[in-house]
Amino acid sequence: MEDSPPPLVLADCLNAACSLSTLQPPLRAQLLSPLLTAAVGQTVSGDWQQEPIHTQQFIRALPYDLQALLASLLAESPDTARLQLIMEHLSPWLESRLPQERARALGSTTALLGVATTLPGFDNSADWPRMGHHVAQLGLFISDPSEDVSRLAREGVHSLYQLLLHHSGTP
Repeated sequence: MEDSPPPLVLADCLNAACSLSTLQPPLRAQLLSPLLTAAVGQTVSGDWQQEPIHTQQFIRALPYDLQALLASLLAESPDTARLQLIMEHLSPWLESRLPQERARALGSTTALLGVATTLPGFDNSADWPRMGHHVAQLGLFISDPSEDVSRLAREGVHSLYQLLLHHSGTP
């Protein structure tokens, strides 16, 4: 690993953290927050155009590795508190000035919300203090000129709507 380019090391770390997170008790917030900061930051902000072609193939999988990690972390503690903690690490990247960073963060956010709607044991009973902020963030991207960004935003708002309906007791 010492000779591997940083993106490949990151991919290996994401896969290891994803695999290990299901084998141990849920990570404490003190450990989870630095893991999320590093994984989200490096995956969303990475500019790996200068890497060799064979390395770029592995790099293309990084957003999916991140999404798998986020889904695994949510599944180990399936509740609104964990969902909001993870979303707070994605939220600043949604406001990036760089379109590729916004798109990567939006893809991970939408995937995470989709996972939350499908988790059978998801505890939706807690208050949703910051969910309005996330709805507003996603709502801004619905009219984005990029069709992919717009589609991801609509999917994210739809998933949030499903979670909020479930939260209010509506089937």
